[in-house]
Amino acid sequence: MKIIKYNFFLAGILSFFMLVLFSACNKKDDVVAADNLDKLITANPDLTLFNTALAKTRLNSFTQGGGPFTIIAPTNAAFAAAGINSTADFAVLDSNSLVQILTYHIQAGARSYTEFPLGPNATMTTQGGFTQYGSRYVGGSIYINGGKINGTGTAASNGYLYTIDKVLVPAFASNSITALLAANNNFKLMLQALNKTAVAITGTATVFAVPNTAMTTAGYDSTSIAALVPATPAYTALQNIMKYHVIPQRIFSPDFKTGNLKTSQGTNVVITQGQPVQVKGTSNITAFTITFADINAANGVIHFISGLLKP
Repeated sequence: MKIIKYNFFLAGILSFFMLVLFSACNKKDDVVAADNLDKLITANPDLTLFNTALAKTRLNSFTQGGGPFTIIAPTNAAFAAAGINSTADFAVLDSNSLVQILTYHIQAGARSYTEFPLGPNATMTTQGGFTQYGSRYVGGSIYINGGKINGTGTAASNGYLYTIDKVLVPAFASNSITALLAANNNFKLMLQALNKTAVAITGTATVFAVPNTAMTTAGYDSTSIAALVPATPAYTALQNIMKYHVIPQRIFSPDFKTGNLKTSQGTNVVITQGQPVQVKGTSNITAFTITFADINAANGVIHFISGLLKP
């Protein structure tokens, strides 16, 4: 009986020893066999444009180097949505701008999926020194500046690789919400209305930007806006409408919650989270959709909407 017990004990020790040895060998093999970031990117057919851009700017020194780095790579579809459909299209960007955009997709250190902050609007610093805004939903997806990360990433020998459905653009100091609206001629009437009614966008804000067509449909063309006299009912009405399009906080589209959202005017708009997000004013018969979301500005974020909100 003692011999049998001894044999079982010995077998247990040997089994434990072999398990530890096997695990150690596996861990060692994983480290040796893991591809670096450059190999992972090059092997991914959905990242050919990103790979070309890295090589063009010689930023593949990051992906080939010792690191560690966390790479958040836009897919080919993300580049196409931004107007880059082939490698030749990179010629429209000057090299400095392309470098700044690409380094905005690189973080120092190896950040695993669970190491992304919960947010919303949790800040992360990029290799270029700009700020990203992240939201990780437990058991769900990660979003950066409103763009969705696909899956949970791939560990590399020199960091982590993630793919994202959006080309992230840093918010340069000169790119305020007002400056970005001024740069888009399709929003000149809203900008005129903001200036005319002295609605300044100060601090951090989210702005629902209304296109010229929606402004004119609502009766606000350039002539009628210019003719408004301060302190009159018509002037005050437009001033309240403009404030009603400003939310005094930064909200990217995935972070909207269905329900009421207080505006700078003091009353609420109603948000319906979905694809796309919808926004309704108190006096609007129907809701309007966000037609283009998550334009990153130095002092907040801009969403284009399809109509004029009325309090």
